[in-house]
Amino acid sequence: MVKTYAPNANGAIHRVIQDRYQKKIKTKLLPAQLELLEFVNFLDAPALIKSLEWLHDTTCYHSYEPIEEDEKFNLFNIKLLVEKLGGLVREG
Repeated sequence: MVKTYAPNANGAIHRVIQDRYQKKIKTKLLPAQLELLEFVNFLDAPALIKSLEWLHDTTCYHSYEPIEEDEKFNLFNIKLLVEKLGGLVREG
């Protein structure tokens, strides 16, 4: 189960996430990175993984349009993100 933290006006959520992830990251996180982690933290990871897999598979296997190189690259990035998120869920 993914822990969630309620955001508040004084930015405490950013400090919680910064403290949680800073031990694994050698550089200080930027505000945009903290915001992304905060957003993803509130999502249900298995549902997010399933949605991304659906997006990838539907585009690759159920489209009648040819896929250009840029699109292939982006779809590959989605696949990598799904694999990484799946690994994090299994670890957590």
